[in-house]
Parts: sequence; C-alpha cells; structure tokens
Amino acid sequence: MKKRILGILLASCMAFALLKLPASASTADGTVRIGLYYGSTALAAPQLQNFQGSGYQAGYYDDGEAFHSLYPISDTKVVILRDANYDRAANGTYAPASGTAATVGAYHVQLPATYATATQAQTAAKSAGGFAAYVDGAYRVRTGSYSTLLAAQSAGAPLGGTPVGGSSTCTTVIETESGSILFEYDGAQDFAMAPQGSNPATWCKGYKYYGNFAYPRASNGNLSVINYVSTEDYVKGVIPYEMSADWNVEALKAQAVCARSYAMSETKHKADGFDLCATTHCQVYHGLNNATANSDAAVDGTKGVYATANGKPVQLFYFSSDGGATEDAVNVWGGDYSYLVGKTDPYETAAVPEAKAVWSVTLTSAQVQSKIKAIDASFGTLSNLAVTKNTAVGNVLELTATDTSGKKVTISKAACRSTFSLNSQRYTITANGASTGTPAPASIGAGILSGFQKAMNGTSIGSASTSTAATGYTFHGTGWGHHVGMSQYGAKAMAEQGKSYADILNFYFTGITLSK
Repeated sequence: MKKRILGILLASCMAFALLKLPASASTADGTVRIGLYYGSTALAAPQLQNFQGSGYQAGYYDDGEAFHSLYPISDTKVVILRDANYDRAANGTYAPASGTAATVGAYHVQLPATYATATQAQTAAKSAGGFAAYVDGAYRVRTGSYSTLLAAQSAGAPLGGTPVGGSSTCTTVIETESGSILFEYDGAQDFAMAPQGSNPATWCKGYKYYGNFAYPRASNGNLSVINYVSTEDYVKGVIPYEMSADWNVEALKAQAVCARSYAMSETKHKADGFDLCATTHCQVYHGLNNATANSDAAVDGTKGVYATANGKPVQLFYFSSDGGATEDAVNVWGGDYSYLVGKTDPYETAAVPEAKAVWSVTLTSAQVQSKIKAIDASFGTLSNLAVTKNTAVGNVLELTATDTSGKKVTISKAACRSTFSLNSQRYTITANGASTGTPAPASIGAGILSGFQKAMNGTSIGSASTSTAATGYTFHGTGWGHHVGMSQYGAKAMAEQGKSYADILNFYFTGITLSK
C-alpha cells in the first residue's frame, strides 16, 4: 500500500480493481503465502542468513501447502541456486557463470546406492567426500562440482557413478562463504527451507522475516521466493510500513485489523502460487526491520480480530487522508458495498500535516488535451475542462472535457483522479488564462470548502465556461488517496482523542462486526 504514511502517498490501498469477496487466503491462526520475489523479480541466487536460529531443514511444500522436512543443514548462511554453473563475485554474491570455469559447477557424480533416510545419506556423503541429494523420492549421494557433463563423466567412471546435472527441476543449497554444496533437491514439488531454533528469524535481501521460504521456478528459470508466515507475524511485518510505528496504539490496532482482514479475504495472486505480494499492489510487507514494541503490541492486542459484514470476512480498505470526507466505493471503483459508505469526517483535520492538508496541480491545456486524447483519439483541440458532477459529500464524480467542435468526453469515478495523476478525488478546477468567465478559487482555503458545501447542497462546482480557451488548468484539492474506507490520519486523530480501535473502525466502516 505505501511504504510509510509520513513519507509516501498511499495511492492505492490494496488494488484499483473492482472490489470482490474472494475465498479466504488464511485463517487468523494459519499461514499466509507472501510473494517476496517472483516473475521478473525472481532471483538467480537468493541468500538466507539466520538472524535468530540455528540452521535449516531443507524440504518441500506439497500441493496441500504442508511442509515436508528432508534434510538438516546446520550452516547459518546459505545460497539457493538453480542447477547451473555459478561464479562467486567479490562481494560474496553468486551469479550464473558466463564461462565454462565456475565456482560452483552444475555437474556431479551420482553414486549408485540409494538411502532410506537423511541420516544414512548424510553419513554416506561424509564418507565419500560428497553431499546428499533427494531425487525422485529417494536419498542419493553425489560428489564433485564440475562445469561440464564431460568432466563429471570422466570423474565418475572410476567410481561406478553416473554423471548428473543441469536439471530444470533441481535446486542446490551451498554454504555462502565457501561455495561448498550442502544439499540438492530434484523433484516436482516446490523446494523450501525452514529456519530452525527458538523463534527463528531470517535475513533475506536486507530484510528479516519469520517463517519458511519456498523457491518455485519462475518462467525465466530464476527462483521465486515465497515467505510462508503465520497471519499474525505477517501483520507485524505490515503495520510499521503502512502506518508510523510510533503513533497512538489504538490507531495502530485499527490498522492491524485492516491488514489482518485483508490477508484473510484476498487471494489475488492465487494464479501465481501464493496469496499476496509484498508491495503496494497488496500491502507493503518487509518483515521485522521496522517493527517496534508499540507496533507489535497493536498486533498482539487485536490478535485474531478481523471484520465481517453480512456474516462474511471483508476487506477493510484504507488510505492516507480524506481531506474532509470519505467516499462510497461505488463512486470510486464501482460495486455497491454496504460497509464502504462515504461520510463527512470531522476528525482528521487536526492530525494532517500542513504539507498534506492541501495540494494543487497545474497542467497546460496541451497536457490536458493529450490525456483526454489517450482516452478518445478522436478528441480535438481542448476548449474546456469542468467538474460536472460531485458526490453527496463533495468529491468529484464526473469531469467533462469539451473540444472546439463541441465534442465531449466524460470521465468518471476513479478516473477523475488517475487520468491526471492527482492526489485525490476531492478538488475544484481553475481555468487559467481565460479571457472571460468566473474561475474557481485560486487557493484551496474557504473557496474549496465553500464549493464542497455547494456540492452537498446539490449545486455542481468546477471551472466556469469561458469564451476563450484556457491556457491551462489548476486542480486545487484536499485529501491523499482513494478515499474508500479508513483515513489513516483520521484514525490517528481519533486515537489521540481517546477513541478505541473499535470506535475508529466502526466510524469509517458502516455495519461491520469485529470477530475473533
């Protein structure tokens, strides 16, 4: 959603798609799968390092999302590789080798014996000076690390072994510092690593996480990284990135319930093999780095609490600030949802920083015209742009652009914001440089508030018609985000006024029930 409420605009809480109520992604005491790196961001050589813990259990996840342990690894710093040649860079990272001489070779000698247990394979591997592998349901021992199949074949002949390597389904675990191969897995299920120890936490690309890590192959051959984590630990890794961790704990509790409800009701990445991603496309999740005693207390203080409406879990959308009023979901994304109803907000004004209280964006007529033509290529030379409909609480519902031939293009709902990359749907428009007409106020102040009051009384607001086309248009607005659901600054203000997290949620969401 956003990296930090005090620094970056919450452009979209969870999606700009139509709302839906999908199958549950997790239960409050269950596990949620978070895509940390996948698709084009999948990694060639993801690393793990124990922050708290004592090594790993290598294994796999079956189709029912159950983890199966295969092999213990006592090393605390490991790299996960495709079954390919790799070179070790000076900074300690590994990358696919460009030549035939590699730090870690993809080819090995597989000895003929099979073993029933990891312990047996571990003992045999130590005796042979090799490493254990789990291949098609059986433990094997492999030796050597060669850059070519021919080299492995030559080495294997005296041992009665078979040259192997370069499998598209094989995953190799190496020790980070030495590059020594610790274990290989070659099977149809997703290879995974489960950190061991008391309350283990693990470094992965600069962030600390609870939970396990799975490594399915991406379409480009690289390794996706999927964090299997409990719902509660996931929420602890979301809260300090979606709201400042030092805010009043009741505001953070409200945020925690929003994040948990979302995790329990959204599965937009099901086709990708996980539930949610770690970016603003879903909710920002970076594990333990920014968590504090205050933010963790907010999660613990609402443990298992989520929202329902009409007996079903629902997504509690949120955004930075509403500038005076939230909005009906139907007027932003479409879809008539009884718990996502706009209302005038008397709370947030005292909490919003001055820099975010008001905003303005000026575009030339040429820039506006270009954006309209992207919607309708037949649109001609821009003559006028005006707000032609407002919602009951004064947010913009409809804009109309007119060209010099009289052709009109109407933009509605969320497009009134996204078309012009505005901070919110709560604004008026000033036509700049027109020779006649009465433009909207040049500053937000009383002018925009007066305009919103007119809108609530049924009078449309916006820029007046002009006899000479404007040279540009200035959008004067308040609010930051999509306006559906909970204002985070409003939650902050309510908490500072002594309201509980339940008070906050029941104000911003109509007719919900907090369940556990």
